[in-house]
Parts: sequence; structure tokens; C-alpha cells
Amino acid sequence: MGETRGGLLAGVEQGIVKAVTEASEAAIKAKGSFTLVLSGGSLLNFLSGLADSKKISSWDKWHIYYVDERNVPHTSPDSNHKGACTAFLSKVPIPAANQHAILENVPVDQAAKHYEGMLIGTPTTILPRNSDGLPVFDLMLLGTGPDGHIASLFPNAPQTAATSGWVLPVSNSPKPPPERITFTLPVINAAKEIIFVASGEEKAEVVQRILEIQALPGALPAQLVRPSQGTLRWFLDVQSAQKLDISNWEDRKAFPRTT
Repeated sequence: MGETRGGLLAGVEQGIVKAVTEASEAAIKAKGSFTLVLSGGSLLNFLSGLADSKKISSWDKWHIYYVDERNVPHTSPDSNHKGACTAFLSKVPIPAANQHAILENVPVDQAAKHYEGMLIGTPTTILPRNSDGLPVFDLMLLGTGPDGHIASLFPNAPQTAATSGWVLPVSNSPKPPPERITFTLPVINAAKEIIFVASGEEKAEVVQRILEIQALPGALPAQLVRPSQGTLRWFLDVQSAQKLDISNWEDRKAFPRTT
């Protein structure tokens, strides 16, 4: 699958760069723009290869969003936007106006309302709506924590169970910093394409639980990611996939999560 480089599997990074590049080409050809939604953490490190890509020329047609963000200044080491800038945004000519970061220095409720308002105000030529009126992003990249959380939707949290709204505030995250904003599950599941990314031995247990063990609703938020009309793919390295029993996935009784 590739050689290990800097703690990351080069093959996974190359696959993600290829997938993002292909999604951008298809979206720009279809509607003249590409919307990419990022999450934070180690996932951002896989995107550094985008800056070296020779196949991408229409950077001005890219629009960057965040599936969740910490309510901190953009310069904070906790900021997902800062992480994305370090990984690749600072190295490519995506217009600053197309990089949609959280509003700084406001209460978290206001930050969530502002981000949702920004999404609602985005022209449908860039961000189409589905039949339920939800935004359809071209590609969403997700990671997952050891507890199975996605974005800032944590196990059994009220935001995880929300069925309305686009962006919600989180004031008591179990992971620091406590204040965040997050997309809701309906918005996540409206995406045209979702790619989960996991790497490292420390993710092996949660990946196995997500893909092979049916949890109670809300206990593993990652299991609730089921695109309504889009596609879902997983990009794993050997270490994060080591506990999967893929050879027996055809046994639907044993592995209900794979059906």
C-alpha cells in the first residue's frame, strides 16, 4: 500500500491527494467550482501533497470549509484553519475569500450562527441544495477519534442527535478546547462524497468497532455517517486496518455493519 514516511503511510496520502484532485476536476467541470470540507487533527497532514500536485490549476475555483472548528483565534495551535494553512493552504493560490474560517473573538453561539449564515448565503451555483434543502458539498474529509466521534459530534451528545440546523455550537466538548462549532449529521450526510481517513495502530480498535460492531444509536457517531445520496469511502493504512476481518464481511449476520 506504500512506504511509511514521517509516520504517515505514503500510499494513503497519495490516494487522498488523487481522490481530492479527481473530485475537484469533476466538480469544476460540472458546475464551475469545488467545495471541500476539512476536519482537523492528523488528517490535515495527508493533504500536504496537494501543494505539489501538477494536475491542479484551477485553485481559484476551490472553496474550503470546516466540518468543525475550535472557537479560538486563527493563529492558535488548536485552530483547524491554522492546521490546514500549515499543511497546504498557505502554499496554494486559493483566494482568501474562498477559505471559510470561523468568525474570531465572539461567543460560540454567535460563531455557529455566523458560520451557518455564511453557508446559507452561499450561491447555489457553488453550494447546491438537495431536495431537503440541505447543502451538498462536493467532498468531505472526516477523521474519527478513539471514541468514534466525528467533527465535534461526540458519543451520546445532544448535537449528535440533532435533526435540524446546519451548524451547532458546542460549549462543553469532552476534548479541549471546550468551545467548538460543528456541522450537524444531516448536513454531513448530504455530501456528494465522504472519505474517512484513519492511520496508526491507535485507531485500529475504533475502526474495527465502527465497521464491524453495531453500536447503540449515538454511541459511535461515526456509524451514523451514511450519505443519503452520495458515496462513502475509507482510506486506511495497514496498522489502522489490522483488526478488521474483511474476509468474512459477506456474512451479514456476523457483520451487520458491512451490509
